Amino acid sequence: MTKLVLPFFFVYNLFLYSSEHKDANSVFSVDFPAGWTFAKSNDPDVVLKMERGKSIFEFAKLDSELSEYYLKMRVKEQIDSLRTKGTSISGDVKSASIHGVSNVYYASYDSMGVSIYVGFFTYSEASFAISVQNMSDSEFKSIVFTIRKPGEIIKIAKPKPPPKPKIVKKEPKELPLEEYQSPATATETVAGILTSTGALVSSTVSIEEAGMQKTAEILSGIKTFPERETPEQKIIAKLPPYIPRNPLPFWIWAVIAVVWFAGSFAARSMVAGIQNPKIAPPPQDVPPDFFFPFIVTRIVSSKDINYYVLTRQRQNLVANYNDDYRIHFVIFFYGLLFLHVLWSLFEFFGTPGGFTNLLLQFPLGRIWASAPEVLFLVPFLIGTVNFINKEQVLKLYDSQRNLMLEARKHPSYCLLKDGKGKDVARLSGRGSIFGMEWDFFDVDGQIIFTIKDEYPKVCFLRKIFGHLGGVLRRRYGIFVQDRRAGFVFLDPSSSDRFQVHLEFNYARLAHPAQILMSILYILSKERDPAYPSPF
Repeated sequence: MTKLVLPFFFVYNLFLYSSEHKDANSVFSVDFPAGWTFAKSNDPDVVLKMERGKSIFEFAKLDSELSEYYLKMRVKEQIDSLRTKGTSISGDVKSASIHGVSNVYYASYDSMGVSIYVGFFTYSEASFAISVQNMSDSEFKSIVFTIRKPGEIIKIAKPKPPPKPKIVKKEPKELPLEEYQSPATATETVAGILTSTGALVSSTVSIEEAGMQKTAEILSGIKTFPERETPEQKIIAKLPPYIPRNPLPFWIWAVIAVVWFAGSFAARSMVAGIQNPKIAPPPQDVPPDFFFPFIVTRIVSSKDINYYVLTRQRQNLVANYNDDYRIHFVIFFYGLLFLHVLWSLFEFFGTPGGFTNLLLQFPLGRIWASAPEVLFLVPFLIGTVNFINKEQVLKLYDSQRNLMLEARKHPSYCLLKDGKGKDVARLSGRGSIFGMEWDFFDVDGQIIFTIKDEYPKVCFLRKIFGHLGGVLRRRYGIFVQDRRAGFVFLDPSSSDRFQVHLEFNYARLAHPAQILMSILYILSKERDPAYPSPF
């Protein structure tokens, strides 16, 4: 009850002793308690600045509207930047409600005894940044709660007390006097039942004995004839025999399941200490042609993989990779697994041979009973044909859907071409399951950089356990002569989000789009699915 009353108390007092202030563009208004005064700012992006003594509250408008995901990413970037400078920040991204219709995502820390708040929010189709100094967390949330459209009235409902349970008293049910009997009456009734039951049993036995004697006399006078085969039996006798099959014992599947779950927990603990690497942050005056980091969101379907990329300059790029053969191999592999588990369940919980008898009821049932795995050869053949006949191509488009680059698979390497079909680079892989590396060659055949799988054991564990919610994902690094130039930052909150970082000193290493395409092509070919897969 206290958790409900305290926020209501702060917001209620803020409405009683506060004044409304609008931003410069009249997009929103916000209430500040008594004592806060309007102040001017030299920053053209600041749309509202309020001061009270040493306390400052600023609103700055951003260039574009951001979704919740990118609002959180902006806060995470601020946290990472402050931590690299040595600032101690406890916790991660926090959120504060805007009267129940939206949220402000922020981070707070102390600097020389002064509390600092940095936050971002989107309201009324516009995004804003918040910068606050010298304020308590409860006061910050109470002010943010009042953000609204100019002239809008926020109604705050008082918290309702919890309902009291009603206690219903049950009255004992009275029995009529006729239902009560004396002990003598009950004894007489039981004795009568036993007497009648004995007479009934004796008469039944005598009738059964007479019937059996009569039946034996009738059967003795009947002559026996040789049995004749029915037409159905003749047809079955001409059919080819099927190969009798027995499934694996059910306890073997149970042991496999227990070992798999135990191994998944062990795999989590093995990679728990792996963290995203760090590189030197870029300078404050970053030139406009430095596009890193690339923020990438991946969407996987049964036919292809789509990548939605956001650059440092907030340019939107889209990449597509056709991958329609893989789903057929997945159906083939897991179809066989499900078939044999179901077969073992039938034998364990049902009658022996029940699964085979069920298959015999279908057309061509003797084939299915001999080799039920034949059914799953169809998706395997379809996947093989698609893999051979359809070329796997990764294409990168700009925001206007103009082709920028494409990566095509060749027998021993990947060839990168620009939008006009001109060869611009080549990507060649080497290694095995215990460690893969990809060399990036320019048009002159010189190795510019190398992309390495930094933790090969993660790849081996992923093939057995799947990515386990994104824990078992491969970590790729960009190296120039064995010195780290960049890496792929894995988002811990989602298995389909990551970033491509490059150190500013290597800004002229290669074209940014070519570096991005190399990473996306490797992730498309060596992708980490959620399910265990040997591929």
